[in-house]
Amino acid sequence: MLYKMKLKNTPNQSFVLNNIIIDGVSRAFRVDLSYRELCGYWTMSLYDQYTQEQIVSEMPLVTGLFLDRAGNMLDQMKYLNLGQIGIFPETDNTTDYPNDVNIETDFALFWRYDES
Repeated sequence: MLYKMKLKNTPNQSFVLNNIIIDGVSRAFRVDLSYRELCGYWTMSLYDQYTQEQIVSEMPLVTGLFLDRAGNMLDQMKYLNLGQIGIFPETDNTTDYPNDVNIETDFALFWRYDES
């Protein structure tokens, strides 16, 4: 299943993803996105919505070409069995990284997970 997350330009934003089926179990996650103005990049933290346990902390949003290869930000965390998360340009913009102005209009965050 591929899920597209709608992003906003708000420097600190949170949203909940419900009914994410991983290994046959329905799970809910809270996603926190923060823009680090001093550094000029976005980070993402991921929490279990029910237990509030932090799963991923302050992972930089780095673009890639393919969700199953260089674009998978969870690649080094395969042991978590959460699938793949990546941010990709949706327009012919000239930047490789989303900033505080263009993340809402030029980029989309995708989560692909296995429902089996």
